[in-house]
Amino acid sequence: MATVPVAETTKNTFIDTGYISGVLERAKGASDAEIQRILDKAERFEGASHTEIAALLMTEKPEHIARIFDIAGKIKRHIYGNRIVLFAPLYVSDYCVNRCAYCSYNCGHDFPRRKLTMDEVREETKLLEQMGHKRIALEAGEHGAECPIDYILECIGAIYGMKFKNGEKLLDSIDKKVE
Repeated sequence: MATVPVAETTKNTFIDTGYISGVLERAKGASDAEIQRILDKAERFEGASHTEIAALLMTEKPEHIARIFDIAGKIKRHIYGNRIVLFAPLYVSDYCVNRCAYCSYNCGHDFPRRKLTMDEVREETKLLEQMGHKRIALEAGEHGAECPIDYILECIGAIYGMKFKNGEKLLDSIDKKVE
């Protein structure tokens, strides 16, 4: 199998590492008051921008980190209650241009690559639902040509468009469990 040189993989990516590095570097200068403002906003369930998240990621003060964990726990309990939610992985494509050391999709690993057809996506979803799974984590490598975002969107459409023997669509059954 031919591998794509690393230099080629970075020029055709949607991830702007320079921008991300800049945001993280600027976030190091966030004041205590700014961190407290962001945490107060998060505690009110008002979300956070990517620059606010960067400031939280870059803080090294133990009191900030403790509050981040405290608020994250409150948000988790607010959304999920006092339960653990599991997602069943659905692997749709192992094509990837990255060389992440921990990942089996690493483009340096030599094995036959493939992606599921929409019929296979529907069949796998049906099998997962029959096993009792209601939540799916869609898994795919990053490859603009072999696994473009349109393919992922088509997979999502195929999954959410399915009806099961109880007459519900997968999304409907998830919504009822959350209510």
